[in-house]
Amino acid sequence: MYEIIIILLGIFILIMFIILFALLYYVNDNYIKYNNEVTDNLYKSEQVINDTNKAFNKLQDNVINKIATVNSNQDVIINNNNSAASKISTNLLNVMDIENNNVRFSNLTSNSIDTSKSLNVNLKPDITTYKNISTLTNTSNLINICNNEVDAAKRKCVNINVDDSGVFNVYTANKLNSSNIANISIRDTSNNIMASFDGANKKISLGSNVNPAILIESNLYTPDIIVCQYEYNKGENINQISFSFISNFNIKSSSFINFALFEPFISSIANTTTNYTMGSYTNQIIKIKPIIDIPKNTLVSWIIPVTYENNYISKPLSELTMNAFRTTAYITLS
Repeated sequence: MYEIIIILLGIFILIMFIILFALLYYVNDNYIKYNNEVTDNLYKSEQVINDTNKAFNKLQDNVINKIATVNSNQDVIINNNNSAASKISTNLLNVMDIENNNVRFSNLTSNSIDTSKSLNVNLKPDITTYKNISTLTNTSNLINICNNEVDAAKRKCVNINVDDSGVFNVYTANKLNSSNIANISIRDTSNNIMASFDGANKKISLGSNVNPAILIESNLYTPDIIVCQYEYNKGENINQISFSFISNFNIKSSSFINFALFEPFISSIANTTTNYTMGSYTNQIIKIKPIIDIPKNTLVSWIIPVTYENNYISKPLSELTMNAFRTTAYITLS
């Protein structure tokens, strides 16, 4: 009985050893497989990392090469565009001067225009066009024609516009600053003034600015008048007519004074005297050209030698000189 128990105990212990060895083998085998799988995975991961690293390095090299190529192309583009932009800037500045905030631009590619500041564009050459040019104006936007004063605040300008009411206006008072132009003149082909508009003194002169045919001042028109009184003098060795006249305007020596006579007493006058360079008598009008200018409001007295008509030579002196005669005169250029 004791031997059987010993035998059974030995069999049990043997079985336990077999199971233990089987378990150890299983564990060891699984460990080895797991270790091999881990090692294999690590190797594969290392390979993937190495491949990724190689691919990244290659990509990095490609990117660097591309960036270098882009930089190179950019340098070429910039150099080419700088040359072209410089030519454009130079060409434009050869045509015009551009000033922004009173600073003249020297390079359009490096200067920035500040639209909130004053901007002046001055064209250098003359402009010729066969096309229609339209400039839109209103009450606040005008066309300005100025002198060449450098300081804009001191410029003398005439402003023109068509206002919101459709009225064309010419302003002698500069609406850009407080300066006024002297006047507005319209000139003939010889550059002489035909019409003058003096805004400061409210004068309009038509025909000339020196001796105008029509002068309107402060909306008042005063016609030019030459009033004259004359007397016939006839006697022994005396055949003459005496004139006293005054004018409300200046009489130029280049013009002719025409005196209208109402009596057919004389037939001719002296061609020249100390008072005039040319004289004639036609149709009872004495026309004389003074030697010197005659200022306005100056009383002038002339004695003109005459030849009487035969019908009036025998008349008594009293019939010719019993009264002083009055007339008016007018100016002509010939």
